[in-house]
Amino acid sequence: MLNSVTELKDSQTTNSNFTQEIIIKPNTITIDWEPFVNGLSHPQNSMTLTFENGHLTFFHNGLNLYTIGGSEIRIQEQEAIQIAKESASSYPLKDGNETISNFTILDDPVLTKISLQNKGNTTLYPYVGDLASFG
Repeated sequence: MLNSVTELKDSQTTNSNFTQEIIIKPNTITIDWEPFVNGLSHPQNSMTLTFENGHLTFFHNGLNLYTIGGSEIRIQEQEAIQIAKESASSYPLKDGNETISNFTILDDPVLTKISLQNKGNTTLYPYVGDLASFG
Protein backbone atom coordinates (compact mmCIF):
# COMPACT_ATOMS: atom_id res chain seq x y z
CA MET A 1 0.00 0.00 0.00
CA LEU A 2 2.79 2.40 0.83
CA ASN A 3 4.32 1.79 -2.61
CA SER A 4 1.17 3.26 -4.17
CA VAL A 5 1.82 6.67 -2.55
CA THR A 6 3.03 9.05 -5.26
CA GLU A 7 2.71 12.32 -3.34
CA LEU A 8 3.26 12.95 0.37
CA LYS A 9 -0.08 14.42 1.47
CA ASP A 10 -2.98 13.60 3.79
CA SER A 11 -4.64 10.51 2.39
CA GLN A 12 -6.62 7.42 3.23
CA THR A 13 -6.39 4.30 1.07
CA THR A 14 -8.28 1.07 1.55
CA ASN A 15 -7.71 -2.32 -0.01
CA SER A 16 -9.60 -5.55 0.70
CA ASN A 17 -8.59 -5.82 4.37
CA PHE A 18 -6.47 -2.79 5.42
CA THR A 19 -6.82 0.96 5.63
CA GLN A 20 -3.70 3.09 5.25
CA GLU A 21 -3.91 6.64 6.57
CA ILE A 22 -1.25 9.30 6.14
CA ILE A 23 -1.50 12.48 8.21
CA ILE A 24 0.80 15.40 7.48
CA LYS A 25 1.33 18.17 10.03
CA PRO A 26 4.14 20.73 10.22
CA ASN A 27 7.37 18.73 10.71
CA THR A 28 5.38 15.52 11.45
CA ILE A 29 4.21 12.62 9.30
CA THR A 30 2.09 9.80 10.74
CA ILE A 31 1.38 6.62 8.80
CA ASP A 32 -1.17 4.16 10.17
CA TRP A 33 -2.26 0.74 8.89
CA GLU A 34 -5.43 -0.71 10.39
CA PRO A 35 -7.00 -4.03 9.42
CA PHE A 36 -10.76 -4.34 9.17
CA VAL A 37 -13.40 -6.97 8.51
CA ASN A 38 -16.95 -6.34 7.40
CA GLY A 39 -16.19 -2.59 7.57
CA LEU A 40 -15.26 -2.82 11.28
CA SER A 41 -11.92 -2.06 12.91
CA HIS A 42 -10.28 -1.48 16.27
CA PRO A 43 -7.81 1.44 16.54
CA GLN A 44 -5.35 -0.42 18.79
CA ASN A 45 -5.21 -3.27 16.28
CA SER A 46 -2.92 -1.27 14.01
CA MET A 47 0.64 -0.37 13.10
CA THR A 48 1.66 3.28 13.39
CA LEU A 49 4.83 5.12 12.47
CA THR A 50 5.40 8.79 13.32
CA PHE A 51 8.28 10.82 11.95
CA GLU A 52 9.25 14.25 13.28
CA ASN A 53 11.75 16.31 11.31
CA GLY A 54 12.66 13.20 9.32
CA HIS A 55 13.35 10.99 12.36
CA LEU A 56 11.24 8.06 13.57
CA THR A 57 9.84 9.18 16.94
CA PHE A 58 6.99 6.72 17.48
CA PHE A 59 6.40 3.10 16.51
CA HIS A 60 3.43 0.98 17.55
CA ASN A 61 2.70 -2.52 16.27
CA GLY A 62 -0.52 -3.89 17.71
CA LEU A 63 -1.26 -6.13 14.73
CA ASN A 64 -0.41 -9.30 16.64
CA LEU A 65 -2.09 -8.27 19.91
CA TYR A 66 -5.65 -9.04 18.86
CA THR A 67 -7.47 -11.70 16.93
CA ILE A 68 -10.81 -11.08 15.31
CA GLY A 69 -13.31 -13.54 16.76
CA GLY A 70 -16.19 -12.48 14.57
CA SER A 71 -17.47 -9.71 12.36
CA GLU A 72 -21.12 -10.59 11.94
CA ILE A 73 -23.42 -7.81 13.08
CA ARG A 74 -26.48 -9.45 14.64
CA ILE A 75 -28.42 -6.34 15.59
CA GLN A 76 -29.65 -3.46 13.47
CA GLU A 77 -28.81 0.12 14.40
CA GLN A 78 -32.40 1.13 15.28
CA GLU A 79 -32.80 -1.94 17.50
CA ALA A 80 -29.57 -1.06 19.33
CA ILE A 81 -30.83 2.50 19.84
CA GLN A 82 -34.13 1.23 21.25
CA ILE A 83 -32.32 -1.12 23.67
CA ALA A 84 -30.06 1.74 24.81
CA LYS A 85 -33.03 4.07 25.37
CA GLU A 86 -34.90 1.45 27.40
CA SER A 87 -31.77 0.75 29.42
CA ALA A 88 -31.12 4.44 30.03
CA SER A 89 -34.67 5.09 31.18
CA SER A 90 -34.27 2.61 34.05
CA TYR A 91 -30.69 3.64 34.88
CA PRO A 92 -30.36 5.73 38.06
CA LEU A 93 -28.56 8.99 37.29
CA LYS A 94 -26.54 10.48 40.15
CA ASP A 95 -25.37 14.02 40.73
CA GLY A 96 -23.17 13.71 43.78
CA ASN A 97 -25.41 12.10 46.41
CA GLU A 98 -28.62 13.12 44.66
CA THR A 99 -30.49 10.68 42.40
CA ILE A 100 -32.08 12.30 39.35
CA SER A 101 -35.24 10.55 38.25
CA ASN A 102 -37.18 13.16 36.28
CA PHE A 103 -35.31 13.11 32.98
CA THR A 104 -36.50 12.61 29.43
CA ILE A 105 -34.71 10.62 26.76
CA LEU A 106 -34.88 12.54 23.50
CA ASP A 107 -35.32 10.99 20.07
CA ASP A 108 -32.72 13.28 18.46
CA PRO A 109 -29.81 13.54 18.27
CA VAL A 110 -28.66 9.97 18.71
CA LEU A 111 -25.11 8.95 17.85
CA THR A 112 -24.12 5.34 17.24
CA LYS A 113 -20.86 3.66 16.40
CA ILE A 114 -20.29 0.06 15.45
CA SER A 115 -16.72 -1.12 16.00
CA LEU A 116 -14.70 -4.12 17.06
CA GLN A 117 -14.12 -4.29 20.81
CA ASN A 118 -12.11 -6.60 23.03
CA LYS A 119 -14.50 -8.91 24.86
CA GLY A 120 -11.74 -10.78 26.66
CA ASN A 121 -8.63 -12.78 25.80
CA THR A 122 -7.65 -10.09 23.24
CA THR A 123 -10.40 -11.29 20.89
CA LEU A 124 -12.37 -8.65 19.02
CA TYR A 125 -16.11 -8.80 18.27
CA PRO A 126 -18.61 -6.28 16.89
CA TYR A 127 -19.94 -3.84 19.44
CA VAL A 128 -22.58 -1.15 19.04
CA GLY A 129 -21.88 1.87 21.20
CA ASP A 130 -24.83 4.20 21.66
CA LEU A 131 -25.11 7.66 23.06
CA ALA A 132 -28.73 8.53 23.78
CA SER A 133 -29.62 12.15 24.40
CA PHE A 134 -31.07 13.32 27.69
CA GLY A 135 -33.20 16.40 28.15
